Amino acid sequence: MSESEFGQQRLKDISTRWSEVRDINRFVLRYTDAMNRLLKMILKDEDTSHDVLQAFLLRIIERGFRDDLPNSGRFRDYLTKSLRNAAIDYFRKAQPKQLSDEALQQLESKWDSTDQQWKQSWTRCLVDRAWQQLEHFQYETDNCHYFDVLRISTEHPEANSTRCAQLLSDSVGKTVSADSYRQQLSRSRRRFAEILGTEIRETLDDPTPELVADEVAALGLKEYLS
Repeated sequence: MSESEFGQQRLKDISTRWSEVRDINRFVLRYTDAMNRLLKMILKDEDTSHDVLQAFLLRIIERGFRDDLPNSGRFRDYLTKSLRNAAIDYFRKAQPKQLSDEALQQLESKWDSTDQQWKQSWTRCLVDRAWQQLEHFQYETDNCHYFDVLRISTEHPEANSTRCAQLLSDSVGKTVSADSYRQQLSRSRRRFAEILGTEIRETLDDPTPELVADEVAALGLKEYLS
């Protein structure tokens, strides 16, 4: 697959509104790791977190997205609200007598104190997905070493291009010059930025340039896109 074909395929898969994606299950499952980390931060129990997450995913599979979407149109805000409701519903069903008003208020208040950790977890999820997409692109594209080049650059930030080219040569089993390494590094960074930008836009219900810029700033992702 060429770069242009890859880009065209990605455009076909993009919905301008995440709340109207064609494959809801597949879209939501992208962010399972981030959701699981959030629930563990709040509930402090792995088994309970797993049960709440499974209940939420089952509801999504059966009913899709609810109409009460956040005003911001950010998918991460929708997940925060939905997971909070799923946790409260879980405890109401599992411990109806033990869940006092005070305990309920304490549970709800915990969500407000984890905003920064949730953003960090969400950022990690988006970046990890971008790495996965870059690796897939390398696998599908002839004579492409974008993933390996960027990985080497990240793992050896102090190494010069000659040393990195040698590391790449050892990895791919053929000689790669320093000039070729530098060219692929520049291209791999652009490709990574494009993939990550797409990932960000797909989590916004109205991805205007202004909203995308706000989300990039809120998540601290500018360094990846510059």
